Amino acid sequence: MTVTALPAGTAVPRTSAVAVRLCCVGALALFGALQWATLARPSVAGPMVASVVLAAVAAGVIAQARRRLVVVAVSLALVPLGLLVAGASVGDLLPEGWGGLIAAIRDGLAALPGFRIPYAGGDEAVLLVVQAGGILLIGIAFVAAAALPRRGRLVAVGALVVLYGVPATQTSASSPYLRGAVFAVLIGAVVWGEGLARRGGAVEAPVAALVLGLGVIAGIALGPGLDSARPWVNWDRLVESISTGDTERFSWDHRYGPLDWPRDGRVVLRVKARQSAYWKATNLDGFDGLRWVHGGLRPDQGLRSLGGADVPTRPQWEQRIRVQLAGIRTDQVIGAGSTLALDRLRLTPLSVGSPGTWAVVGQLHRGDAYTARVYVPRPSPDQLARAGTAYPDVMELYRSVHLPSARRDPTRDTEMVFRPFGSHRPPIALGPTATIAEAGDRVLGASPYGRAYALARRLAAGAGTPYEFARRVEAYLNSERFRYEENVPRRAVPLDAFLFRDRLGYCQQFSGAMALLLRMGGVPARVAAGFSPGSLDPTRGEYIVRDVDAHSWVEAYFPHYGWITFDPTPAIAPARAQSAFDPSAAGRPGPAADGALGDRLSDPKGGARAVGAPDHASFPVALVVAALAGVGLLVAIALIAARRLRRPPPRPVDPRLAELERALRRSGRRPDAGMTLRRLERAFEAEPDAVGYLRALREARYGFETTQPTRVQRRGLRRALAAGWQYTGGVRALWALPPSVWRRS
Repeated sequence: MTVTALPAGTAVPRTSAVAVRLCCVGALALFGALQWATLARPSVAGPMVASVVLAAVAAGVIAQARRRLVVVAVSLALVPLGLLVAGASVGDLLPEGWGGLIAAIRDGLAALPGFRIPYAGGDEAVLLVVQAGGILLIGIAFVAAAALPRRGRLVAVGALVVLYGVPATQTSASSPYLRGAVFAVLIGAVVWGEGLARRGGAVEAPVAALVLGLGVIAGIALGPGLDSARPWVNWDRLVESISTGDTERFSWDHRYGPLDWPRDGRVVLRVKARQSAYWKATNLDGFDGLRWVHGGLRPDQGLRSLGGADVPTRPQWEQRIRVQLAGIRTDQVIGAGSTLALDRLRLTPLSVGSPGTWAVVGQLHRGDAYTARVYVPRPSPDQLARAGTAYPDVMELYRSVHLPSARRDPTRDTEMVFRPFGSHRPPIALGPTATIAEAGDRVLGASPYGRAYALARRLAAGAGTPYEFARRVEAYLNSERFRYEENVPRRAVPLDAFLFRDRLGYCQQFSGAMALLLRMGGVPARVAAGFSPGSLDPTRGEYIVRDVDAHSWVEAYFPHYGWITFDPTPAIAPARAQSAFDPSAAGRPGPAADGALGDRLSDPKGGARAVGAPDHASFPVALVVAALAGVGLLVAIALIAARRLRRPPPRPVDPRLAELERALRRSGRRPDAGMTLRRLERAFEAEPDAVGYLRALREARYGFETTQPTRVQRRGLRRALAAGWQYTGGVRALWALPPSVWRRS
């Protein structure tokens, strides 16, 4: 009998070991597939689960055949089968359909940076690529696990970590800490399950379970502290300090050339709010004759005189939001509507521009977070229709446009001030030296904006109230006359060309044209810039805002309420395509997402919870899960201890033989009832020093000799105990038989 005749535990057949390996991989693959299915809405769980079954069958064939040709053939067969499961048709897989299939995959890959996760659109090419990506990872994991017995587990774990990790970082599911714990346990099963099965797991399984259980409990308990409003370790700030090339900057002034904003689909903001809104960075208050710019009001009545631009707020339209910056750097403090107050901001905020907008000296960047009290009025259409035209005097600045002189001489520029809505008097022309009230129509008619003024008067003539006029302008720009297009030509007078020549553009053209028409019709208006609401993450109560959500919209002033949001940009624009917020539905019941979120962020007494505060709601759940896991672990330990206590007390034995039995158990070798010292000598005959150690014990036990085992013989037995273990044998043998010399008992 050789050393291998005393295996580390009870060995299992190779077929059973492979089955254990594939079962562990299958469990992890199924868990990751269900997570991957959340990348689309509605979920694509059916095809993902089917792909796990298909890949498991293929892995079983590979494991049974154990031939390279079979591995190659099955792997190649998985490609068309996976495409069928992902949504491709049989015709696409035939040679005549390859061109269309390749084009669809190419289009889907090209659209990946621009679509929002979870994808709720109907583009079949995008859905095909999303599902095929997950199916490819599943196939790699199963083929590697079946074809590469040793290294295959690491390849499988790597592929399945990606399968779970990508959607886990892009979407948020319920009970994230519990899901993470399950994920960790499944990874442990893939890494150690087969090894424990091969050796019986008599000693290793409890130790591995204890270590893994303690790690999972620690993760559940510490996770909320790492994911709170003020985390113990700010990973975003750490990433920002290491790499500054992955953040973006936006220029909010209008340019009207081809769109050059970043379009990578990168997350730039996370906003926790009770209701969705447009997240504002700045107001473009002035029109310089060609474009809308920050500031730009008349020098004699600039931004310092705008104290009356806002009305007293109403509590029902106030809310506290929490903004966390991700892939963006900015000196503008991003809020919503009118930002009334800021808290927990790293840099000192300064009120700049028109009331309700703020900036900092320096830069806000990834990892910065703050809370803001914002006012976003949502009156009903009837309330807006009855708002009237009793504008504060300062609103005159928001009914004016700048007309540059024909010779581009600033000293001869003209400022046009339009009468309030409903007045039939001509606009006032403020020249370089005097006011020419009666020449307003003539001066404006001779300018490049004569046609725009005529259009504004025509739209206003059919409206009875400023609100109706605003909706008519919005509907006019949203009609079939205009088309959304990001690659637009450059024109000398951009907005005139947009309205009457090209009739195509993106959010800057649409919002700039609407604000211009509103001012010409006598309604105070301005352009706002920032981001559309983004996509709602209902599990965390956050709006995920990406760079594709960068946007420009219009705000019109209504007495008693303040600045109301309008958005004339077509709904097909990326910033609006998947938004649940309709700014034109002012005062109407909000979308379902808003209502559900508002209910959830309210306390039982009906008061709104301060959503800008740290979210402690996840702590009780995590603690309960950790407590249950801890109780289960303690119960298991207690049961093991009870079994040992119920055993009859052992008979007195020689301490040297007791140590030998303990060493055999610790090294994974459980001696049976009929094992004798002489049989052990035959089992370890390949190691003479180990045989000498055992012979010395046997002779001393039966009184033949009194010689004690030497240190050399003890080391020889330790080498014999280490045999059969690939990596951990030395450590295990040292633990089983420490390097101490026998003493006489």
